[in-house]
Amino acid sequence: MLRRTDPHTLAGAYALDALGDIDREKFERHIGVCESCRAETASLRDAAGRLAETTAAAPPPRLRGQVLAEAARTRQQSPPVRVADRVRRSWHGFAGWPAAAVAPVSAIRIGARVSARTCAIVGPNNGANCQLGFR
Repeated sequence: MLRRTDPHTLAGAYALDALGDIDREKFERHIGVCESCRAETASLRDAAGRLAETTAAAPPPRLRGQVLAEAARTRQQSPPVRVADRVRRSWHGFAGWPAAAVAPVSAIRIGARVSARTCAIVGPNNGANCQLGFR
């Protein structure tokens, strides 16, 4: 995303694979015709490779064991619980059960009242509910 008008200034970024798609395509077309940029890019890539070789080091053999042992000793944190999740859980857990317990009792009381009114209108000997003793 450098967007430079002079492609000669892109050799270093191209050598390190640090160009965006448009600049990379533009520079690749340019090095097809420019010998000095092609040589500079090759030289910079060679230098970057040598620098990487001298700084890379193999880890000591005991390092893997030390890291795994430390990971086993380290207590892992549980994922955070959002306040909205806590409220939602407590609402279902707290308010849901009393409502479920009250519903059947309410249904029985409503049924008894309807039955009592039916007995009052129809008469105690004419309705089946009245014979069961609901009034």
